[in-house]
Amino acid sequence: MDIYYYCSYTGSPVGYILGLLTYNPNRSSNYILSRKNIPSVIRRFFEYDTICNAFGILPVEPKQYYLMMKNLTAKGNKDDEVSEYYINLALVTQNVDEYKRWLRDGSRTTTEIADMVKASMELDRTSDFGFTVRPDRLKKLVDASFRSIFEGSGALERVNTFLEVDSPQTNLTYLAENLELSDPEKTLSFLSEAPKWVVYSKKKQTRPIHPIVVIPAAAGILAAFIWILRTLLKFLSVK
Repeated sequence: MDIYYYCSYTGSPVGYILGLLTYNPNRSSNYILSRKNIPSVIRRFFEYDTICNAFGILPVEPKQYYLMMKNLTAKGNKDDEVSEYYINLALVTQNVDEYKRWLRDGSRTTTEIADMVKASMELDRTSDFGFTVRPDRLKKLVDASFRSIFEGSGALERVNTFLEVDSPQTNLTYLAENLELSDPEKTLSFLSEAPKWVVYSKKKQTRPIHPIVVIPAAAGILAAFIWILRTLLKFLSVK
């Protein structure tokens, strides 16, 4: 799996820099994040403020599944620790079972999830990102359930691309353009059960009226008109 950090903290010397690591459960040394090979769709989803959270199928090839958590915060709880952490994180996998495990039933709150991400960050002001990533804490993080962040969508059992936006009045045409979601067969639409969640899915096809239906209907209208006309002529002839 690939994990993307887009995090900062109070007093960070570098601020927010998007970084990638490829998870290895047997690793013992800290991960140093990389700026290379980051898909443009991941970067756009992170950097576009209208997007709050996202999950489902990442709109890239080959097929991948992802969770993206944005705008989480965690407090420092030691005297010598920075006061606040600002957390944005994404997990991406090609393994659907791994993805489903992240969304399994669990009792972790958003605050607990943010604290787990914070615990995986070892501050290093000499690093290009302001921190490195601790493998022991990362192992606990990737085994966690993140369901509490996404269950408000009401779509956890569905397989598609879902995005949480900051307002139910978001212009979806403009949003699709900014995110460069340009598949001609797909469109963004709001979920009826969750007004701040949208789905990127295939356009609904409108079924054309079949000629075999139209012709009898037109013939029926014409016959009725002729009958009315004949009745009217008979009435006038009697007069």
